Amino acid sequence: MTEISNIVFDVGNVLVEWDPYKVMRKCGMTAGDIDEFEEKIFKSGVWDKSDEGIMTKEEFVASMVAVIPRLEKEITEFFENIGDALSQFDYTKKLIEACKASGYKVYILSNYSDWAYEQSKDDALSFLPMLDGELFSYRCKLIKPDDRIYEELLKEFNLNGAETIFMDDREDNVEAARKNGINAFVFKGINEAIKELAGYGVKIEWTEEEK
Repeated sequence: MTEISNIVFDVGNVLVEWDPYKVMRKCGMTAGDIDEFEEKIFKSGVWDKSDEGIMTKEEFVASMVAVIPRLEKEITEFFENIGDALSQFDYTKKLIEACKASGYKVYILSNYSDWAYEQSKDDALSFLPMLDGELFSYRCKLIKPDDRIYEELLKEFNLNGAETIFMDDREDNVEAARKNGINAFVFKGINEAIKELAGYGVKIEWTEEEK
């Protein structure tokens, strides 16, 4: 097995907790409203358009409201407070520091909207200056698991897929990375991730985090 030199992280639910439901509740959505939003927005592909970076804020909000008109007020308020749905895990900076200290290059590959970025760059994403590179979907107008975003990652940072390990909380994104010649595994928690990395020969100093 080729020695790993580069570690690539997804952001949502890997380095940063993504909990939109708490913001929905704050915006006055009922359990029924949230279920409808999940089915018609999150699961239908409507939400993916935000990460593609092909719509303005106004266009995207209008596209959501068009699907569930009765929730116009709540959807607008949710959108304006989306940064509150993102919070950095306690282990995030410690993990990046440990990887860097052991000589690995560290990157992120994430489906992320420009407005979520603007609302979270100084808080949830405060680790960005520590990285060797970052590829957000809204910037390249591609989203995982499109093959082209993995190709763009390797090209932009001149990475060899065989020397790179990627972790993501979604199986389809992991499978796509593997398809494009990148070592990858599904992130199921920080302690499990450290064990997975060790299986690929990645050695970092780490004290197991509490569950």
